[in-house]
Amino acid sequence: MVIASGCVTDQEFLAEHSGAALKFAEVQARIDLDCDRVSGTIVSERIAQRMRWVGREELAEYSIKVAGCGKNATYDIKCLSGSVCSK
Repeated sequence: MVIASGCVTDQEFLAEHSGAALKFAEVQARIDLDCDRVSGTIVSERIAQRMRWVGREELAEYSIKVAGCGKNATYDIKCLSGSVCSK
């Protein structure tokens, strides 16, 4: 599948947003795990669509495992175009 918003493949779209998704998960894990030294790993990734008033919008979804201070957490992160990410 090629994303309609430009000439970008799914893999390019996922790669473009993976850094922002990792950073978002690691920032959240620092709070949740009460740990300053955390490290995240992308466990899975996929392209999804959500309905908008004016059509569909592509988004990147990641499952990210973060570990630090002997604890770990897994986050499902969604990123829109422009690397805007949320849980």
